[in-house]
Amino acid sequence: MGQLRPQSGYLAGLWRDTLFADLCWKGRKPQAARSRGPSWSWSSLEGGVSYPKQLSRWKPATSITLTEAHCISLGPKPTGQVESGFLRLSCSLFRGNLVLQLPDWTFFKSLKFPLRIPTQEAFEHARAKGLGERDAKWGTCYIQIGEDSLEFDPDTRMFEDIQRRIFDEPLYGCPILTGEYDHEGYMLILHCVDRDNQIYERIGIHKVGMRFVVDERSHELDQKILAGELGKEREITLV
Repeated sequence: MGQLRPQSGYLAGLWRDTLFADLCWKGRKPQAARSRGPSWSWSSLEGGVSYPKQLSRWKPATSITLTEAHCISLGPKPTGQVESGFLRLSCSLFRGNLVLQLPDWTFFKSLKFPLRIPTQEAFEHARAKGLGERDAKWGTCYIQIGEDSLEFDPDTRMFEDIQRRIFDEPLYGCPILTGEYDHEGYMLILHCVDRDNQIYERIGIHKVGMRFVVDERSHELDQKILAGELGKEREITLV
């Protein structure tokens, strides 16, 4: 197997000099599970991904720094398929909880909108109502911070992940990119897989500042998120 040295520019489909912008991908059709490679790379998913437009003027969040990167390829070509890889980051992480808004198909008859359900109750609720593959496409995911719930785009289907019970643990937000205004940007949604060694996996992405109604309070929250004021400085490994 070929190995990429940390100073190499190519990192599992992303480029070192534009890494934080390259991390802003979103899966077009979330898969049931990851197929291969590191969670932070779009190559870990089957199917296409999309990128936001006009990120060239955006810059890395002030709270994040790449300190080390390493990938292992499956063949002699460094730009070929990747078996594994990691990013070592100095960053600000804030803690939140996963909340799912599962569809209640009776609401078309009752005209009542579905409620957001905390994760520990979501699986029992889904099983009781017979929700399954069809509903995984319609459920909405949020990371809840205090009284605020921020919608994010999951990389994989949440329903299968709930069945594996891995999301009874808290989620973490990691700001990576800021826009032309101090209240817009992107942050990764992470899950801790090894607390002792501070190892995390990516599970989704949130666009900061994407709100239907913008008020002074939400504007201030977005500013604090991107400035890293809500989190704690940590050295983490993203796999």
